[in-house]
Amino acid sequence: MEECIHSKVARERGIDNTPSPEIEAHITESVESLLDPLREAWEACSRKQGWGTPAIRISSGYRCRELNRAVGGSVTSAHRYGYAFDLIPLNGRMREFKAFCREFLKGRAFDQLISEKENDQGLPQWTHFCARFLPMSSLYPVRPGTNLEIEKIFSIYCLLCVCLDAQLRFFFFRQRAPASF
Repeated sequence: MEECIHSKVARERGIDNTPSPEIEAHITESVESLLDPLREAWEACSRKQGWGTPAIRISSGYRCRELNRAVGGSVTSAHRYGYAFDLIPLNGRMREFKAFCREFLKGRAFDQLISEKENDQGLPQWTHFCARFLPMSSLYPVRPGTNLEIEKIFSIYCLLCVCLDAQLRFFFFRQRAPASF
């Protein structure tokens, strides 16, 4: 559990990143259903290929709301709910790890696999892995008068603004596009 909640930023800024029992259950579910099997399979692959240490470091796991804000995370980030983890193979085989993860996850239930901060050669600094999709309704339990309720309303407002902006751009583009387009 410590590996999944550890944060240098939290420690430096005095942020308590202790998850609730519900979030701990999410972390445990993610670790048992996908992270541990991924690690075991990566270990076997690394040993077979002679790639050195098969260890995988979680560079970012669970983030409480304050920590998520401090690192510039999205308000809807699955990191806040114990379902997202940023992974780095300690043997430095990031290209191979990226391909391995894609192959490993085929046919498995998961939400996201994102190659983050890629360089010009397509080599990521880390791989973002989200074990479970969280629909908007389950991200924000509504408790009247709490900040979560305000945050939910704000998130919906932002989503509507993005959708409206896209529709307006499409409308104006169509108005100005040549007839042959």
